[in-house]
Amino acid sequence: MNVPVKGFGDMSAKEIAALTGLALTEAKLAKEREFNEPFLFEEGERRIQEFLKAIEVAGFHWTQGRFYHILGDNDKGKAVKILKEFYKRDYGRIKTIGIGDSFNDLPLLKEVDYPVLIPKEDGSYEPRIKLRNIRKANKTGPEGWNEVVVELIGTP
Repeated sequence: MNVPVKGFGDMSAKEIAALTGLALTEAKLAKEREFNEPFLFEEGERRIQEFLKAIEVAGFHWTQGRFYHILGDNDKGKAVKILKEFYKRDYGRIKTIGIGDSFNDLPLLKEVDYPVLIPKEDGSYEPRIKLRNIRKANKTGPEGWNEVVVELIGTP
């Protein structure tokens, strides 16, 4: 399959900085990845479904946030599940809150007691996240995060 894809590993730190808005030192760190590889389709998304299916057939997984990501047998949901077990072992019964705004947050949101969806900058919500018990924040970014956390745990 010849699909023009470019990953962070193929890009210079300057290219990553230009794409992401990161400072050059942060872009250099973004290239040092161990568990996933962000990538872009160089000629639009004409053959995207074919490429994503090939990732799955090869035994890998993919997700999408700002970029597509190829990954092994890991995701945010599995990380949350492991972390929850540590806390349950030490503290007994716990309640969990998960906050996200992108499709790559779906596994995390499925693993928590209180999943929260933050709107994107344009005010829209990720349409592929459909959970029965999802809460939707009214504000974007950190303001939306703060709004929901204060609502769920109360003010001190």
